[in-house]
Amino acid sequence: MEPTGHYGYNLANWLTGKGKSVVMVNPATTKRNKENRDNSPSKSDPKDALVIADVMSRGYYYEYTRQAIVFLQRLWSKLFCSLKLLHTLLAYQ
Repeated sequence: MEPTGHYGYNLANWLTGKGKSVVMVNPATTKRNKENRDNSPSKSDPKDALVIADVMSRGYYYEYTRQAIVFLQRLWSKLFCSLKLLHTLLAYQ
């Protein structure tokens, strides 16, 4: 899917909550591909779906991870680094 503001993320969160895999494509990549496809920047739902499928088939996508999971992973990483720093500081007192 191509992220479309908070609507795309809401749908992606709902799908991943139901156990479905979700991948995202960069809107800039689809825009360039759309113009290359037929030398026209025209926009339509069928053309957009075709362009997104083409971009994905070429491997230009990333796997979507629920935002809460990403937040917790970053929080854990910061906590781990802080504990490691504290351990190092205490070791050299």
